[in-house]
Amino acid sequence: MKGNFPAVQKIATLKVLLPVPANGLAIPAAVDLDPITFLNDSALDLLQEQGDKFIPVPFQTGQESRRTLRWLVPASAGAAVSYQLVKKGSSGPGPAPDSIRATTGEGTLTIRNGDQHLLQYVFKTVYPPAGIGGCTWYFQDGSLVCQWSKNGRQQ
Repeated sequence: MKGNFPAVQKIATLKVLLPVPANGLAIPAAVDLDPITFLNDSALDLLQEQGDKFIPVPFQTGQESRRTLRWLVPASAGAAVSYQLVKKGSSGPGPAPDSIRATTGEGTLTIRNGDQHLLQYVFKTVYPPAGIGGCTWYFQDGSLVCQWSKNGRQQ
């Protein structure tokens, strides 16, 4: 495999042909996984080919009568879009640099997109400032805090 993921273990190439323009809409796509692989869906990555680059694609799997891989073909895609289904962890793509992550620490859950903070959920009890004792209405727990601006600065 060429581009930014040179050493992945390719399982299958999937091609989506769009017979008519998408008119700005993302088009749902699906494929039956059972004839392709018996690997658990958590061991798979789906990559869209864009020239000599491979872009990670979010996907879901369904467990109806057969395992189904589902994803969205972007509105910007051309008439034919090629994807690589690869084994995760085969010295290929790790997490995307702009992936959404959640971390916990000191009674908070912080959600980030790459290095940009998006949202913080405070699950610890917050006590009133010194000198405001006895105010039972002040105690908080389980509050959402959006304390970062769009440029990532803490407000």
